[in-house]
Amino acid sequence: MSGRPSLIRQVEMALSKLEAFGESRHAAKCDGTAGGKICSFGTRRQYQQMDVRFARWCHKTHNVRWLRDIVPEYAQGYLAYLRQEGRSPSYIGANASAIRKLEAGTRELGWIGKDAPRWLEGERGRHSDPKPTPYSPEEAERLIAVLRARDPQFGRLAELQRATGLRKEEAAHLQARCIANDGSKVSLTGAGTHAKGGREREVTVSDTYRPLLVELREQGLANKDGHVFHYRQTLGKAYDDARYRACARLGIDSLGTHGFRKQWVAERYQELRAAGLSDKEACRAVAN
Repeated sequence: MSGRPSLIRQVEMALSKLEAFGESRHAAKCDGTAGGKICSFGTRRQYQQMDVRFARWCHKTHNVRWLRDIVPEYAQGYLAYLRQEGRSPSYIGANASAIRKLEAGTRELGWIGKDAPRWLEGERGRHSDPKPTPYSPEEAERLIAVLRARDPQFGRLAELQRATGLRKEEAAHLQARCIANDGSKVSLTGAGTHAKGGREREVTVSDTYRPLLVELREQGLANKDGHVFHYRQTLGKAYDDARYRACARLGIDSLGTHGFRKQWVAERYQELRAAGLSDKEACRAVAN
């Protein structure tokens, strides 16, 4: 390397070495090459943002000017910093994955020797938590009450996630047509659902939450565009920011908006087990 590119440029160069757009991540996992590939444009963009923040932190904290000068203590220290900031386990896991990809790309460029230690040896990544941690029912109720007081839409979004297990953007962009007349199910089909990977799926809603879904359906039908919520392009982030502040105010561990989704997983799993499904069948049913 001649000269010294900016840290941002170094991050871009390293991640670009791993681009495998259009390839199947599942196939890469099966043949053991997933660690050295980024198959999604969205993931590439997310990792760029996370790794730039990491590189800037390394520069500010340890005066790092080259990615090759990063050592395991710096990467581990950054994740410890995120934990101290109260970031959710899922967010920290995503950052761990982004840092691993940055290291892989840096090695591909030949900036790190083959015998150099791994930056995050043993640290868990975004896909490694088989037992998600949900908000407890009591924590969820307290959070929803604070969110509802801050903005009724925030409270409704949290209730919707708890009732259906929808992801944040899926919930924010929910359309009335996706909700059954009796609130018994939500079908993410057709355009504009923001379903992960564009995959269509159907979610069964427990009797307890069906009145809420009926109410949300009527709310969507009353809107000209058929969507349940307004200001959808900025709603998800504003909602997450409000939840983060509410957790700090209430002294609740910040588990991200996924904490509500994981609560649905836990409740739905217990319902299915009580209905006679095996552990494997119940796990498969809630894995969406």
